[in-house]
Amino acid sequence: MEEGFSTKKLPIFRGVKYDYWKEQMITHFESIHIDLWDMVEHRNHIPYDDKLNEVPRSQWREEQKLTFLFNSKARNVMLCALSKEEYTNVHSFRSVKQMWTV
Repeated sequence: MEEGFSTKKLPIFRGVKYDYWKEQMITHFESIHIDLWDMVEHRNHIPYDDKLNEVPRSQWREEQKLTFLFNSKARNVMLCALSKEEYTNVHSFRSVKQMWTV
């Protein structure tokens, strides 16, 4: 009998079968929180003011803190799901969206 996959264990991307890994990752992100996949696809996690200056963390509103938290969670999931070789390509990025689109 063939074994299934664990719902807790991340699929590791080793540079091959990207489409298969991508579908598993989308499902994994959504299973953690419905907004995590949205963060990967669409969101900027750093708040900017009207003049496009980064807002200091001490001045963030609760909504901005939550967006940053979602990015941090999604970034952690992404880093844990990459082989060492793939990790070196994206580990310095602050945004999970940036990591995903490389």
